[in-house]
Amino acid sequence: MMSGIFAAQDGGIIGCVYPLDDDGTIAAAIGFGYAGPAAGGGQQLYNMASGTGSFVLAPDDPYGVDGLSKPASNDMVVEAAVTSTGSTAQGGLGFLISDSGVLVAYGYVPYSADGDVLGLIVDSAGVMTGKRNGYTVALAVGLGVANVSGTRKVAYALTYGSATLGDTIDMTLRTNASDITGSYSVGATDICGNAIA
Repeated sequence: MMSGIFAAQDGGIIGCVYPLDDDGTIAAAIGFGYAGPAAGGGQQLYNMASGTGSFVLAPDDPYGVDGLSKPASNDMVVEAAVTSTGSTAQGGLGFLISDSGVLVAYGYVPYSADGDVLGLIVDSAGVMTGKRNGYTVALAVGLGVANVSGTRKVAYALTYGSATLGDTIDMTLRTNASDITGSYSVGATDICGNAIA
């Protein structure tokens, strides 16, 4: 059986693809109205606001197989690329932190404008840092403390909410080193341990 963080095509592993495949169960459990919808092979969240509603696209087992421990040495990085219209859409690159299968923290790296590239970094001490277009930004934390130390694990998600009819957002999760475009610490890796150039 393959790990939850890999995807297969024609019987082979094609990369470090993280599964955003929740059917709404996780979304509802953390107070979001809807899951998805997913696009782009489960790595992309696209939504056009109907005036209300919040969405989260998460893995279906974030507190189990899809939860990742802190890296042993070099920083571990994921990114999200954002395309949006309208000025009031809200959301970003989300995280769910669990300990022994129980949710203990969640939040996101907020985006601010069309074209943003969001980064979420976990260092070897479990400390989490957010980046937006290369600059460090504060994490929007909805519960607990954004730290993956000890037995804690982190799962990734994409979030979106808007109060304005017609706003749209398109976010694509980047978990493979070859897709990550930002500048990070020397030796930083993707979630599979591949070095980011």
